[in-house]
Amino acid sequence: MFDVHPIVVHFPIALLMLYAMVEICSPHLSKYGKAHVAIKLSFLFIGTVASWVALSTGEIAAETIGEGGLVGVHSFFAGATVWIFSLTAGAYFWSYIAKPFLTKRNFRLPLAITKAIDTLAGLILHRVFVVLLAVAGLLTLTTTGALGGAIVYGPEVDPIVSFVYHLFSPLF
Repeated sequence: MFDVHPIVVHFPIALLMLYAMVEICSPHLSKYGKAHVAIKLSFLFIGTVASWVALSTGEIAAETIGEGGLVGVHSFFAGATVWIFSLTAGAYFWSYIAKPFLTKRNFRLPLAITKAIDTLAGLILHRVFVVLLAVAGLLTLTTTGALGGAIVYGPEVDPIVSFVYHLFSPLF
């Protein structure tokens, strides 16, 4: 069977890294108005959807080579990465797309549900927390990529892969 994981995995990596960097630098980009927000959210939404595809193809590939050891640690960090960015994307989606759309259409969710989602989205999108999520996403994304590189090319392919591999080698 043809393994598509190596083909699809690099697209979300690039988009999510760009999103995280724009998110971290957001205060400096505010002079560009709403354009930087639209670009940031495009990176995040497309990258998050693509990351779910990459995760799914990775799980299929893991069935072929086995899920233990290094592959298992790589899979764990891949899942953490996808969930970190999905949480952020969900909060932005609610705040910028779903809630305004529902309000414009005069569609009302039960007040308790709306308040709960608003509170959670507000917490996630608080400047400090959203930057921490972006940094955590970058760290888990880098770790996932380095461990993936170690699986494909070996642990000594470059200094970052070597460092991450040796950092987590006690887990496998």
